[in-house]
Amino acid sequence: MKIELKYIFECKDGFKFVRDTFDEIRQIVDDNYRALQDIARDGDSVNMTMDYNNKYFPKASISACIGGTWKFYELRTEVTEI
Repeated sequence: MKIELKYIFECKDGFKFVRDTFDEIRQIVDDNYRALQDIARDGDSVNMTMDYNNKYFPKASISACIGGTWKFYELRTEVTEI
């Protein structure tokens, strides 16, 4: 059986990045975390949890409350049999 892996980083009512390689999606997750930290001000919060130990099924999430608006970003892997 052959499979295809797609790495998806998304925010439910925001954006969606789909990439074919772990390195690409990891860079996107890290860049978005830094960007959220840059726009956060006093009273805002930006938190990230990640587990990149398994490059085929990495896990990451970012929760951010900026200006009183909460957003949740999640990294997941989609597997398709080909």
